[in-house]
Amino acid sequence: MKGKIFLISAIIIALLVSITVTAQPVPKPPKYQGFNKERITALLKLTGEQQKKFNNFFFTQQNASIDLRADIQKVRLKIRKMMAENNVDGDKLLALTGKINQLQGKLKMLRTKFWLNVYKILNDSQREIWIKHFRHFRKVKHRKNSGHPMRMEGRAGFRKF
Repeated sequence: MKGKIFLISAIIIALLVSITVTAQPVPKPPKYQGFNKERITALLKLTGEQQKKFNNFFFTQQNASIDLRADIQKVRLKIRKMMAENNVDGDKLLALTGKINQLQGKLKMLRTKFWLNVYKILNDSQREIWIKHFRHFRKVKHRKNSGHPMRMEGRAGFRKF
């Protein structure tokens, strides 16, 4: 009896070890890396003059975005400090939250202005490509199925962008 139990245990252990050793990790889907300037400029086939203007728009927008994101982080730090010191002032917290919302609104306006500036320098065929791929350019940092319209486009009642 002990021999059978030992034999069955040995077979089960051997199977588990072989499954573990031969198992392949599940490949993770590639993360969206955000706006890829080189890929989009190649896709649009920009002329030299268009490329110059595009780069100017891009780097101007990036510079302003960095400043705004730094300001957002500073305001968030003030909120964390207030929480850590256990000294929560309701009015101050609301004012800081409003400041964050205002800065995030400015970031969105910057992205829209960049998009419009690029749109203006393109010819008709390039504009079609730009509009077609626009939704892929957006940086979406929301959690999966968060109710963001771009994630819910296949569901009833939501339109495609």
